[in-house]
Amino acid sequence: MEKVFKTNIYGVEIMFTTDESDESTARTVDDVKAVIAEKIEESSSVNVAKASIFACLDLCDERNKARDEVEKLREEVLRLSKKEQEEKVDRSTRDITPIFNGAVVKELIPAFPASNITEDDSIADALLKIYATTGEQFVVLLDEYDVLIRERVSEEIFKSYLNFLNAMFKNDNLAPAIALAYVTGILPIVRDKVQSKLNVFDEYTMRDSWSLAEFVGFTSAEVQDLCQEYGLDMDECRRWYDGYNINGIETYSPE
Repeated sequence: MEKVFKTNIYGVEIMFTTDESDESTARTVDDVKAVIAEKIEESSSVNVAKASIFACLDLCDERNKARDEVEKLREEVLRLSKKEQEEKVDRSTRDITPIFNGAVVKELIPAFPASNITEDDSIADALLKIYATTGEQFVVLLDEYDVLIRERVSEEIFKSYLNFLNAMFKNDNLAPAIALAYVTGILPIVRDKVQSKLNVFDEYTMRDSWSLAEFVGFTSAEVQDLCQEYGLDMDECRRWYDGYNINGIETYSPE
């Protein structure tokens, strides 16, 4: 006896007729494909064209794959988020200053073999040895100096960091070995506990950038050149990013 079978896969309704009585309401997409392929060979009463059926089922396959990919990405984001939180907790409870110190010293040892640097040396000691044997001076770049302050680490870890800053920047013996020290951070130095360690610096902020004003963000001329190079609309860029006027210089930076 002929029966009409219907199935709806993600909103796509597929219908075919058969005289079999084995109806399954839980067929997978692959199962449905196999049945339809068999019925197309055996019967001319399929209500949907062969190409349309398989196009619909292929679309279902793609949706399944897309769902799988989204789930994988979601799991990856959760994993990375968890890892980031774990690392943040680790940074707040572990003293990273000796780790950072050791990593830099290890790089200096093979670069300056004649200076007899050891892994027990601090960065300051290593720079002193190099300056004494070679006369070379260093440019010190310290990015995000305030990261330990912002993460509110323990007093013990903070003191360790202050000792590092003191050895690097308030050391009269080391001063001749440092040609320039450039330190960046979000928090102004004068508002934190480190001002006594870093009061040898000239401080430049967005409000008081002085001669460095043109380097705080992209200038109007630079944005114009970039828009011409990449075919972008200058007015649109100005609407999105023209946020500051620093010492008379029109400065673009993200909102």
